[in-house]
Amino acid sequence: VLPETRERFARQGGEPAVDTTPELFAKQLRAEYERYRKLLPAIGLKPQ
Repeated sequence: VLPETRERFARQGGEPAVDTTPELFAKQLRAEYERYRKLLPAIGLKPQ
């Protein structure tokens, strides 16, 4: 990871993914999407 990228993530409270592939990253994004797709309506939030 480039130092500038690591610093930008750190300023935002995150850490860049390590030892991942584009395919694994896409799988993780799909899982997060599915998680929030179910969570948001359950807590009463609706897209605008």
